[in-house]
Amino acid sequence: MSSIRQVERLNLEKNAKLSRHFLSNTLDKSKGYLPFFWIFISKGKEKFAELRHSWPDQEIAFRYLDSLIKLNRIKCNKESKTAEEKLKKLLLSCLKEDGLAYRPEWPPMTSYDALIMDQNRALTALVSWFEKEGSKFIKNRIDKMIEKLTDITFKKRDYWYFPYNIYTPSGWNKEWFSYWGEGEKKRQVLTSVEFAISGAAPNGGMLILPLVEYYRLTKNEKSLKLAKMMVNWNLYHSEFKEDGSFVGHFHSHSNTILGILHYGFLTNKRDLIDWGIRAYNWAKERLGTDFGWFPEREHKNVCETCCIVDWLK
Repeated sequence: MSSIRQVERLNLEKNAKLSRHFLSNTLDKSKGYLPFFWIFISKGKEKFAELRHSWPDQEIAFRYLDSLIKLNRIKCNKESKTAEEKLKKLLLSCLKEDGLAYRPEWPPMTSYDALIMDQNRALTALVSWFEKEGSKFIKNRIDKMIEKLTDITFKKRDYWYFPYNIYTPSGWNKEWFSYWGEGEKKRQVLTSVEFAISGAAPNGGMLILPLVEYYRLTKNEKSLKLAKMMVNWNLYHSEFKEDGSFVGHFHSHSNTILGILHYGFLTNKRDLIDWGIRAYNWAKERLGTDFGWFPEREHKNVCETCCIVDWLK
């Protein structure tokens, strides 16, 4: 008798149903269907659990929307359809006239800050929305976002990069906020090059995948050009090494690797595909586990599900 344990075949339809239910029921209807994100549990005499919203992590709402759009294409019910429509409304409320997605006021952010990280998620959700419905209105919003993102990059001959993480209606905010450590706020003012080297790979790199997907749908050359310049920055001028190794936030880098791979497949560039494979293998061997989880950062023993999603893709 074979000693190989029989593993139950993954039921994707069942998992999709559970995912739809979770995403549709972790939204606060009293706050415009803003997702709950944090759960705080009291350890004192007065034991209670408190749900809190995803602000200032606005991108969580955009991830919910992208997921529901995809899940509802498989199978939809009234609950998940309502959640999708409400999150679409929430996304549109964040998009301003210049094309970017802005956060509401939430200390230490000032009113109407546009984080480059948020643009990744907003663009991903918008591209999925456009792919599903073919809306000219959504296409115009995407085109406007790509034009603004292109406009605010720092441009060199063969690469572009974002000099800082926070853009405001009056220009770049040069203060970089960090919350690592004992929960204390640390504030640094970095030069554009210092920030770019430490942060532009996670931020600019995560735009590559939705830009490539949008080009596949529309043949928009501006989208492909921005993707190309972000690829060039990350491969040849950021902290990524030739062997694909990196330090810092895992998901930001794994998503960048995913984007570069897709760009390589799209443009039939074997060197980019080979680099992506090297980066994948390096991360799997140096940072991965035998059960498929990866650390949030290289020296932390917690995992973000974002990392797992990148690796499955």
